[in-house]
Amino acid sequence: MAEFAARGRGPAAPDRVPEMKWLAECSIAAFREALQAVAPELSGCPVTVPVPDPAAKADPLWWSSSAALGDLFVGKFAWSRPAALRLANEIGVLTALAAAPTVPYLPEVVATSTDPLLLITRRVPGASLFEVVDSIDRDRAGKQLASFLAALAVYPTAGSVPVGLLIVLALLTLILRRAMSPAPISGEPAAIENFPETTAAAAH
Repeated sequence: MAEFAARGRGPAAPDRVPEMKWLAECSIAAFREALQAVAPELSGCPVTVPVPDPAAKADPLWWSSSAALGDLFVGKFAWSRPAALRLANEIGVLTALAAAPTVPYLPEVVATSTDPLLLITRRVPGASLFEVVDSIDRDRAGKQLASFLAALAVYPTAGSVPVGLLIVLALLTLILRRAMSPAPISGEPAAIENFPETTAAAAH
């Protein structure tokens, strides 16, 4: 599968995105229209868009979601400006770190765009953290988290990105990659048991 990230629509800083255009609504039709513009090679994939959480309707900050593109890809999108700014920031962070292969455990970015605003990453098999929390090797997971933080610390722009967000992104991918494996696999990350506490502390 070809990669589509370099399309000349890469994100600027979230407060300077003159061409940022979020989706009009949360629907399969709106998502497919954006997908056709950003990654037409993936437009033939079956698309599943979850129904928005009713509790989030009152706050546009949370008007964002993820759509499943078959079993291979995930597309993140937003349908309000506050949520779009958050997603644009995430795209900017991942785009910047993608140029540094020494930073491990990041989602594999397949395509990005700010007009329309869309982030597509490769999907990996996984399960809920709560389903595997009792089987996690704390020592191994701790070493992997330490290797991520050490790599991030020497990244040239580490001081300009939200560390809490980076840890969330890295650990979510780490959990998904390892959770479904019945035994440790060389080179594959393990899930992190203290993920909520770790990320909460790092965000402050």
